[in-house]
Amino acid sequence: MALGASLTFAAGTSNTAEGSLGVELIAKSGETRYAPDEAIVDFGTLILRAGNRDATVSKLHLRKYGLSTPEDLSWIRLVDQTGAIQAVGEVNADHRTILSLNITVPAGTEKRYHLEAMIEDGTGSSQTIQLGIEDAGRITSTEEVTGEFPLKGDFVVVVRIPIGSLLLSEDGITLDQIPEVGERVILNQFTVTASSVESAAHLSIGAIIIGSAPTAALENLMLKDVLTGYSYQPVPGWKETRTAWWALSDMRIERDMTRRFRIEADIVGGYGLTLNTDIIDGTQHLVRAVGETYEFLLPIHSGDWGGSNNGQGANYQTIQTGAVFYGFQKSQSEVLSPGTDQELGVLNIRVWGEGVAFSDIPFKLRLMGMQCSEIKSIRLIAEKNELVAGPKDCSKGGEVSFAGSILFPRGERTLSVVANIADTVSPGDAVQLEVGPAVINGLETRQAISPSIDIPVTRQKLVGSFPRFSVNSASPSGDLIASSSTLLAVFNVEAVGKDPVTFLGDSGNSIRVMVSQLVQDADGEENLLVIKDKRGNILDSVRIPLESTSSFLIQFVQGTLVVPAGTTEQLYIYANTTEFEDDGDVIQLWLDDDNPENINWGIDGSGNYSRADIIFRGDVFANALFKQEQHQLTPV
Repeated sequence: MALGASLTFAAGTSNTAEGSLGVELIAKSGETRYAPDEAIVDFGTLILRAGNRDATVSKLHLRKYGLSTPEDLSWIRLVDQTGAIQAVGEVNADHRTILSLNITVPAGTEKRYHLEAMIEDGTGSSQTIQLGIEDAGRITSTEEVTGEFPLKGDFVVVVRIPIGSLLLSEDGITLDQIPEVGERVILNQFTVTASSVESAAHLSIGAIIIGSAPTAALENLMLKDVLTGYSYQPVPGWKETRTAWWALSDMRIERDMTRRFRIEADIVGGYGLTLNTDIIDGTQHLVRAVGETYEFLLPIHSGDWGGSNNGQGANYQTIQTGAVFYGFQKSQSEVLSPGTDQELGVLNIRVWGEGVAFSDIPFKLRLMGMQCSEIKSIRLIAEKNELVAGPKDCSKGGEVSFAGSILFPRGERTLSVVANIADTVSPGDAVQLEVGPAVINGLETRQAISPSIDIPVTRQKLVGSFPRFSVNSASPSGDLIASSSTLLAVFNVEAVGKDPVTFLGDSGNSIRVMVSQLVQDADGEENLLVIKDKRGNILDSVRIPLESTSSFLIQFVQGTLVVPAGTTEQLYIYANTTEFEDDGDVIQLWLDDDNPENINWGIDGSGNYSRADIIFRGDVFANALFKQEQHQLTPV
């Protein structure tokens, strides 16, 4: 049999009557053909011609003729000219099979199909096989069927010749990439390997679209040759049939060689649904190729394919539904000033899966010192000063809710929450903004979406300048070197705001420093602590039993600490540690946010503002110091 004969269709002639369906079955050869067992044989070309009306065929009854038994054929199938399998059936005890079809032939046109069957491995030599259609009543159609019945294809005699084959295997695990709409995903990845007997050519590969998502959720469905990087487009019509076919007429696979393939697509819909592909449909491997030596369609075998997902991607792709993540930007406490458009917080919003509509965004103002009536015209502002929602005023209890439909596409957006602050607020007043769960619905699915909130509360905004404390890099750590003036800690004091931050003894300004220690045998004796600025000026001195006290107060009796706006000064704390012993004593200084009165500062030399709950928020810990236990060697 010539290779061209197995792939070229006879033209045929027919005068199809009006309102009828003309049927022909043209054999490949007028002579007896020989075919090996386990080969897939093309028994002829089925031609369907419509008259002046569309004709739809729903069933085709075929008969097997010849000396062979029904068991000598694994299956019979109808294949279109692209290699796409239209229907498959098995031969029953009466030597017949029924193919269920859904073929429509437009008026005045014709369609052609291969009538193929696989000869079972081990079928005896000299067995004969022929396929045909007995009469017009064996075809179920919307139009009258005409033709010169009975119709018969090639007469084939079986011979025992070992031919080549293809091995279809999974190529690694296809992970669920949990794609968003708009992303490209890998649906399946597999290999096709030619046996050592002969090379394979004229490939076609198919895949059934499975999962709960419609085919409309896919675009740019491609079969990618991993070796060359080339992507093949499927034959049109796959969205209607949920089966895609790719004709790879220019590809050949050498003997003992493997080609790797991937099925990829763009996700354009299907929120919350799943997608996968299957290249093995029951008994049918959706791969078709011709052996180059013996020129028969090659049998396909399954290789390694993990689990029970034979022919499928290892995991279904779960298309994300709408998901929303938001929270305030991380920031340090900042100054809040009287005036318009004062920023209370910056909200980051990330939308996945589908665009969403916020119908309510609830905020709450936590006020410290100031009144709700002093915050007016609260608004949500997007980039380029675009008004998104508002204005709203602070209501009883600090509640602020932005009702109405606010639309957000997929992606990231930043919203600033701004307000007008009355000039009646006082230094030391503070406000903190909190956001709650918004009412959100997906624009595509119309389903409710519960948001994930990362940072629901902003750092406090304080009216007037204030100090910001941190531990200086020069603050000691590790070994405690006992002396009459041991440096225990160095704290940075930054002035935030437009005015200097001051600590004056005459104004009652102070800082409480906490002491944590682990002392083996405290003796209760007092120790001298000296507090200096970075220039070495003494600001205060305190006598306390350092080995047992829990805190001490810096009152700036001996000096004033002035921190100009936008600059940073340091507090150096020294102590007499000669009483500390070499038995593992530990000491650590820190600033505590539990009591607002743990700090009192002034602004430009006046006032006494207490907000340790904000200034020391999260506590500020200097490094711990250890008096190492000493070991003396005893001579032996």
